[in-house]
Amino acid sequence: MRALMNSSACAVSLSDLVTHFFARIMPGKFVTSSILKLCLCALALQAHAVIAEENIALNKPAFSSSNETAALSASSAFDGNATSRWSSSFADNQWIAVDLGATYLISGIKLQWQNSYGREYLIQTSVDNINWTTIHSQQNGTGGVEDLTVAGEGRYVRMMGLKRFTRYGFSLFEFAVYGDLPQVAANRALNAPVTTSSNENATLQGSFAVDGDAKSRWASSFADNQWIVVDMGTTHRIQKVKLHWQNSYAKQYRIQFSRDGQIWKDAHHEQNSDGGVDEVSINHGGRYLRILCITRFTRYGFSLFEIEAIGYPVASRTLDAFYAETSGSSSSSSSSSSSAASKPPVVAEPPAVAPAPNAVYDAFEDRIELSWSNVQVPANVAYYQLYRDGVRIADIAATDRSFTDYQVISDKAYQYKLSGCTQSGVCTQLDTLAAKIDSTQQLTLSWNQPDARENGDFLASDEIGGYEIRLKDLDGKVVKSIVITDPGRNQINIGQNSSAYLYDIATFDKRGLYSLFVSIEP
Repeated sequence: MRALMNSSACAVSLSDLVTHFFARIMPGKFVTSSILKLCLCALALQAHAVIAEENIALNKPAFSSSNETAALSASSAFDGNATSRWSSSFADNQWIAVDLGATYLISGIKLQWQNSYGREYLIQTSVDNINWTTIHSQQNGTGGVEDLTVAGEGRYVRMMGLKRFTRYGFSLFEFAVYGDLPQVAANRALNAPVTTSSNENATLQGSFAVDGDAKSRWASSFADNQWIVVDMGTTHRIQKVKLHWQNSYAKQYRIQFSRDGQIWKDAHHEQNSDGGVDEVSINHGGRYLRILCITRFTRYGFSLFEIEAIGYPVASRTLDAFYAETSGSSSSSSSSSSSAASKPPVVAEPPAVAPAPNAVYDAFEDRIELSWSNVQVPANVAYYQLYRDGVRIADIAATDRSFTDYQVISDKAYQYKLSGCTQSGVCTQLDTLAAKIDSTQQLTLSWNQPDARENGDFLASDEIGGYEIRLKDLDGKVVKSIVITDPGRNQINIGQNSSAYLYDIATFDKRGLYSLFVSIEP
């Protein structure tokens, strides 16, 4: 049961906080005073849904794209402790996932963010930890506690962080998942309403193929291209279809599903049946099941003793990937597809010819930044897969064209492969790229640690929180930002392909108050 609880709005007023922060970045260069005035007048707590269910992710195995430190690992987001947390590396396109141990019907997600929350992210599910389905997309996250009502299915659940709110990583105190195990699989065709293209006579109607009686049967008129449709009442995921044929079986037939009884999708195409009992594993579904009989084995019609559809109810949304596929037969009505059914099936998304390499990279002392903004990408790509030296290292949203790889070392050559994948998991290689951090080609920025404020007052080392360096193009647009949290550091290698940039640097104190940015040169 899911209950809604509203919290009343409240107002908090604080006195103005005015802080002057002066810092000297380079010898002889002083930054003018920077005044930060913070005035918090009111704080409104918005009502949100409180999910009163068991957290099925609690203490389950967890893994992530990266961890800021060993103490901030993925498992901390699933331990039920509101003070422990997971934190990723300081980059976009980071994820955290949990293995629920079995396939669940997912109905709710609760994210308890630390201040470093996700501005844009996806909630995704998977049954195999390879192919992912997006069940929620957040384009304007506000942090705090986010209670999400979703409809999905999977053993694995993932928060795919796309854009950060802060310069740090993504950080979650808790990641709760709510849902139920699927109902026990049963024959969902049993005694369900049936329609047919034809019946040989009144004693051989379609309803006899779903009555549970192995002696009664349906038989069509003596012609090819006949069908029988079962209405299961609601959307079901069917794991197996059993067709108990009489001697007049279909040599060629299709098993199809539909959400509305109008648009049909192939789940199986049998081209050389030998009759008897055909047992077909499916793992697709819909509300309607159709057996589209194409070619007869005998001169009589098509005849079935029984149709069994073994499965369980699901939310219609969990089958989006199946209905989004372009493969197989599709029809707008029951009758029109009969004549079209004898045509060869449509080949599913033929691999595109990979374009000439257009991906680029920049290498820093601790990371390789990849970009494929110029790579030709097919319109049906739903996400990317990135491989390093043959090992898959990331799934990346289709809206993003870059990735930062921190799991690299200097002077080692790496081979990257980028693939574009459809929602149904069909992946095509788009590009390859060789990259290397060349320690002999790094540009270096150096500066002196500030020790005085503009007015001459002493600035202690323990007051400094760190530095931020901004890389700008020749038009002054900031294209990269490097945050250094070690106050004692006074130089950094900024990359071997960064000579075309202009550079600014600022310092910030431990409260996060910044000086102005001043220029600096390699």
